[in-house]
Amino acid sequence: MPVKLNVDRLRRIRAGAPAAVDRGVARGAEYIRDLATQLAPEDEGDLKSTVRVEGQEGSGQRTVRAGGVSGPNKFVDYAEHVEYGTADSPAQPFMTPAAKAINVAKEVRDELRKLVRGR
Repeated sequence: MPVKLNVDRLRRIRAGAPAAVDRGVARGAEYIRDLATQLAPEDEGDLKSTVRVEGQEGSGQRTVRAGGVSGPNKFVDYAEHVEYGTADSPAQPFMTPAAKAINVAKEVRDELRKLVRGR
């Protein structure tokens, strides 16, 4: 019994795979950002306002960062100290728990499944 392949479908999947991976990575990074923002300790809200996703669309890579400019004339340079603590203050992790809680690989798998199923 001969095996029949749909080469056009395979080509479509191969061509669409990088974009599907990028969508999954981007969605996972946004989820991490949202959770890290919720978990960040808050005094005046400056730290929370700096949690962001960086990376270029189509690259398949994103970075979730905290710290930097949070508003007019405000610069948050203590995100790392909050996350890991210092000799004078205990750690209050918010980025690490968020990154561990979100399964980015699952988001990528979901996008690849959509591609394979033709959605």
